[in-house]
Amino acid sequence: MTLGISDINAALFFVGCISFIIGALFNLRFWLSGTDSLGITLSNAVKAVFSGKIVSIFKGAVIYLLGKKRLSRSGRTRGFEKSIFIIFYAIIILVNHYYVDIVGESANLLDVIKNFFYSPFVPAYIFNVENWQNLGWIKTFFFIDNLSMVMIVCFAEAMLIIRRFHEKYYTINSTYDRILIFLPITWLVLRMFAESASMLYFNVPSQYNSYLFVGYILTFILNPLSQIFGIQALYSLFWLASGVAFMALVAVWPYTKMWHAIAGTLTILINSPEIEQ
Repeated sequence: MTLGISDINAALFFVGCISFIIGALFNLRFWLSGTDSLGITLSNAVKAVFSGKIVSIFKGAVIYLLGKKRLSRSGRTRGFEKSIFIIFYAIIILVNHYYVDIVGESANLLDVIKNFFYSPFVPAYIFNVENWQNLGWIKTFFFIDNLSMVMIVCFAEAMLIIRRFHEKYYTINSTYDRILIFLPITWLVLRMFAESASMLYFNVPSQYNSYLFVGYILTFILNPLSQIFGIQALYSLFWLASGVAFMALVAVWPYTKMWHAIAGTLTILINSPEIEQ
């Protein structure tokens, strides 16, 4: 069986997840070493999940990360920028996972796991799915996906530039931190060009241009290039580059300061079942 672009990208994502899990386990090892007892800590976590307090705990975590405490401690610009990043990344992830589970017809847990590794690359193969145009809500999916990418790349990145050059705030303490600042944008820009290449490669009808507005705009750049290099070559190049960038993003996450975005919420869940009011 010949591997397609989506199969290769799914395999790259799997490799990135393995690296993420290894880094997460090392972090958890040091994190839990400061607790009184591993058994008590895990027991408190389980009790918190099934005690009915999980809603208030999650609410407290969200407020801490995105709400008043974070904004007042770190500055409104930084807090707003982080909020945009987190919210619209969550939207991209949820929308793509939901979509691939529906189109992929997940019948069991194994299908759900398999589709998980394909979900970041939906535009690479969705236009090749039979009768995809008959799904009435697909336009909404395209629009939300494109809007989320624009909000992250254009708005959140603009806020980062403002903080760097206007507010003179710039904290990069390691090579991994430098990498993680640029990887999300690199991945999304490559994904935008890859989506545009998919539109040309699969001859997506013009009625979808206003929903795939990012890809449509970029077709004006890729169309002349396709006359030189061929649209199949551009399609393969951008989707493979997108897959490598996404693998790197997932792989290095636990080794950077961004791990605290996950660990902070887990700390509230495990060690602080009573949320400060």
